[in-house]
Amino acid sequence: MTFRWDCFMLQVTKIYIELSVGMCYYKIHDQTEEKGMKIAVCDDDRLLTGEIDSQLQKIREKTGISFETDIFFDGETLWEAIEKNGSYDVVYLDIEMKNMDGITVARKIRERDPYAILIFISSYDSYYEQLFEVEPLRFLHKPIDPEKFDEYFLVAYTKLTSLEDRLHFEFNKRLYQIPYRDIVYMESRRRVIHLFGRNGEEYRFYKKMKDLLEEISHTGNMFICVHCSYVVNYYYIKSLSSTEAELLTGEKLPVSGEYKNEALKKLDCILCRFVTSYDRTCYNLIRNVSLICKIFKFSLRFRDPIYSGISGCYNPLKYFDIQIICKKGG
Repeated sequence: MTFRWDCFMLQVTKIYIELSVGMCYYKIHDQTEEKGMKIAVCDDDRLLTGEIDSQLQKIREKTGISFETDIFFDGETLWEAIEKNGSYDVVYLDIEMKNMDGITVARKIRERDPYAILIFISSYDSYYEQLFEVEPLRFLHKPIDPEKFDEYFLVAYTKLTSLEDRLHFEFNKRLYQIPYRDIVYMESRRRVIHLFGRNGEEYRFYKKMKDLLEEISHTGNMFICVHCSYVVNYYYIKSLSSTEAELLTGEKLPVSGEYKNEALKKLDCILCRFVTSYDRTCYNLIRNVSLICKIFKFSLRFRDPIYSGISGCYNPLKYFDIQIICKKGG
C-alpha cells in the first residue's frame, strides 16, 4: 500500500492513494424468431470456438433457452461488432489473442456496458489480478470441462434474467417496456419523465417523480435520487461529489444538498453489501477518505472509469486510484 501526498490538509491540492492488493468473424444461428440472449464467443482457436458452440447448442436442446451466438477470432473484430451492433449479454473471451487481447476488450466492454456478463477462457492462472478489474462472472480453464461449462452458463442465465425486470409506461398511446438495467437516468420536467437509455435513446411519459420513485422502489438500491428532478441508475455513476454526479456516459447531473446524504448512504450500503471480508481493509480505507472529503469539502473522484466501483459498481476491485481535489487553501 503506497500513500503519496503532494501537500497536507488545508494546503492540499491533490491526494493520491494507490492500493495494489482467415475470416475474423462469422455468424451462426441467425434466428427469425425471438432471439433471446445475445452470446459472443471470442477465441483465436477455431477448434475451441467450434467446441464451445457445440456445447451451447446442447444446452439449447436440453433447456429450450433461446439465444443467438456470434463467433469471433480476434478481440478487435469483436469490439468493432459491438460498436456497430450493440452489446452482448454474455461474452466468452480468450485472454491471449493477437491485435487486441481479451483483457483489453473486456475493459472496453465494461466501460460501455456495466451489465455484460464476461466469462474468460485461458490455460493460465497468472491473469487473475488483472481480471478483477473487469469483474468476470467465471473463469474457464482449457481444456474446457463440459460440466463446468454448463454450470457457468446457467449461472450467467440466472443472473441475466434477474436483471430483466422492466419499467412499463405509455406515451402517445403506445406502450413501452424498458429493462431497468438499460436505464441510465430519468429526469422530471413539468410532470413529464424523460428516460435516457444506455444506447442514447430517450423516452417520455407522464408521471410525478414521487410516483415514479414508489414504482421503482422494489429494485432496492438500484436507483439513487440525487436531485428532486433526477434519479440515476447507480451502475452508471462514475463519480459523486457534493454538487454533481458524473456518469459513465459522460453526462453530469446536479446533486442537491437535500438528496446528497441519502445518495451517499445508498452508495455506502451498496459497497458494504458486496465487499468481502478480504476486501474489508480496502473498504475501510475508502470510507475514511470519504469522511476526510466531507470534513474539508473536497471532491472525491475515481480516475479509472472501471472503478466507478466505489461510487456505484457492484463489485469493488483490487486495484484503484483515487484522486481528491480541492481549491488551494481549502
